[in-house]
Amino acid sequence: MKNDTYKITWSHTFAVETFDTYEEAVAAVEAVLSEPEIGHAGDISEGGERTLFWASEALAANDDGARAAGSISVECCS
Repeated sequence: MKNDTYKITWSHTFAVETFDTYEEAVAAVEAVLSEPEIGHAGDISEGGERTLFWASEALAANDDGARAAGSISVECCS
């Protein structure tokens, strides 16, 4: 049985990327966005099923996810 994987879904495209670890997925976001804001209350690091990320802290401020650049989600046991 394989462990969970982590999928990045970008909001501006149909591109989807899959990574073996959450840390690899976060690093991939950081490689694309120069100053991303990654995470929120209830995200993967807190046991949730997904983590939203934004292109900047300013875009993340007081946002419900509508301005998110994308998300990282847990894909169980693929």
